[in-house]
Amino acid sequence: MPIKPQISEGERRLAKLPKPPALPIHCKPWIDAQSYGLLMLFPHRVHLTITGRKNDIPEFSIKSMIGQRADKSIVSMFSLRHFGLATNYLIRTEPGIGIYTQSLPAEYQSKAHLVNGLVETWWYPKPLFLVFTCPRPKETITFQYGDPLCVLMPVLCEKILTEEMTAKERKKVMQERKSYEEYLAHHPELRWTSAEGNGFSTQYKLFSKITSIAQKSSK
Repeated sequence: MPIKPQISEGERRLAKLPKPPALPIHCKPWIDAQSYGLLMLFPHRVHLTITGRKNDIPEFSIKSMIGQRADKSIVSMFSLRHFGLATNYLIRTEPGIGIYTQSLPAEYQSKAHLVNGLVETWWYPKPLFLVFTCPRPKETITFQYGDPLCVLMPVLCEKILTEEMTAKERKKVMQERKSYEEYLAHHPELRWTSAEGNGFSTQYKLFSKITSIAQKSSK
């Protein structure tokens, strides 16, 4: 399922004030960054509990939620500090495009610490597994059906050549910047001031929407 930013009702109320404070939800690039990729959910119909132990592997408890025998192979130990979690998701991407397993945004408030990793899913023939850091001694983390695990983000894995922009390219960028600033100068309605007195503009939202529509119409 697509990831969805977690915006609290408190933030929504503050954003509607005549002079709202500066809030993360006001910044579209950051919100969009939390909307990119797929949200992976815990797929097993079990209640998995993992409790950390000092100088030993964690204690695992797996209880079925549907009355059947729980599959204990969904968890495997890589070391005293990390364990693997089988997801049973088999993912295949186009050549050169891999899947980056990324930690959940902080708003999801998960106690499980994912080890981010890149999987070459254009050739990898096995179901995807995730790697987590073991809980500290006496600390307990739990997983049950439907819990968010991580974000799956497709990334280009082929070699990328970086080059300095030419004078012509730099000139084009500066012209785009000038055009952007001139547009804002003639549209004061796009400006707003937060309760702290900080000035902001919503022009980037407008330009982002226009660009998105143009990209869709060109397909």
